[in-house]
Amino acid sequence: MKTIISKTALIISIILTAQISISQVSKDSATIKGSLSVNDFEAKLNATKDAQLIDVRTPDEYNSGHLKDAINMDYWAKDFEQKLTELDPSKHTFVYCLAGTRSLKAMQIMKKAGFSTVNYLEGGIMKWRVNDKPVTESATSPTGIGIKESDYEALIKNGKLVLVDVYAVWCPPCKEMAPIVEQLSNELKDKLHVQKINFDTNKPLAKSLRVESFPTFIMYKNGKQVWRSEGKMDKAALRLVIDRYL
Repeated sequence: MKTIISKTALIISIILTAQISISQVSKDSATIKGSLSVNDFEAKLNATKDAQLIDVRTPDEYNSGHLKDAINMDYWAKDFEQKLTELDPSKHTFVYCLAGTRSLKAMQIMKKAGFSTVNYLEGGIMKWRVNDKPVTESATSPTGIGIKESDYEALIKNGKLVLVDVYAVWCPPCKEMAPIVEQLSNELKDKLHVQKINFDTNKPLAKSLRVESFPTFIMYKNGKQVWRSEGKMDKAALRLVIDRYL
């Protein structure tokens, strides 16, 4: 009996120790990760005196719209790490990119280089824009009249299969998908209606559709959503999805 009790106590002890270890690892990982949600990033950036705000996208991406006072340092540039020496590693540094991948890698490089405090924007400027946060736009920022929700509802009930493509002009993956979507639209024009929706001129509609990244594809049949996907996909994969609902 004592042996059974001892073994039970040992098992419980091991489980508790494992749970504590996992909890500690999770906390440490969160600390190392350094990511901040859109609201936390904005609040901490505004509250930090002499903060360094770095946009690690390409110059073209930067010129399509960026956070106010952000310094552009292209992560893909050969002299990226050299340019980091122009910054003050003792200051709190905030980093962002399109979706978060480059800024995470940039943050890791900065930490290895001795930067004391670095945070990056989770979801990048795409998530920032979706949350309707302020962006310094270029002179060629898109303008136009958006689609009313009532018109959108009528559109998805037009009798054909409807593919909605919510895109942004400043989104590289959207630019890559544009010719694919156009090809499929032409090939299936008698069976499929493709509706492209520019996020920047349709923010209320995009919000009601819960669009959080680009491009976002939504398929409707008889007025009902039957499929949804985010991000890039090749032509064959998209065609396969369309054929499934034709």
